[in-house]
Amino acid sequence: MEDQQTNLELDPSAMSCVKPAPQQCLTTKVDALSDVTRESLHANAQQVVDDLNSKRKQDTQLLSNFKKALHEQMESACNRLEQHMFLGYEKNGGLIQEKLQELYLCLDRIEKIESELHEFKEALKILYQEMNS
Repeated sequence: MEDQQTNLELDPSAMSCVKPAPQQCLTTKVDALSDVTRESLHANAQQVVDDLNSKRKQDTQLLSNFKKALHEQMESACNRLEQHMFLGYEKNGGLIQEKLQELYLCLDRIEKIESELHEFKEALKILYQEMNS
């Protein structure tokens, strides 16, 4: 048995099977590290992309919530403005109605006076014609 072990130690091809050459060993380790590094880089890159997509989704949701809140505030402000306008209409409407009634009464008096003036002119015309005839 000792002879076989001695032969193994002396045989260079047997040594390469047991112990790889230093250059091959280094290449194997670098390749293994490259695979691990590539996998970790890929995983890290995927994580960055996933985080980016998640943040974009959050931004989209935030913008949607902002639009909704802004729309609600705008609608509330428009409703308050509309109520204020109608209160102004009601307040001024009574005054305007009163002034319009005064105007119509004044126009009715003017119409009566014009009618009386027209009748007076006609009567004066008849009187003048009778005096000159």
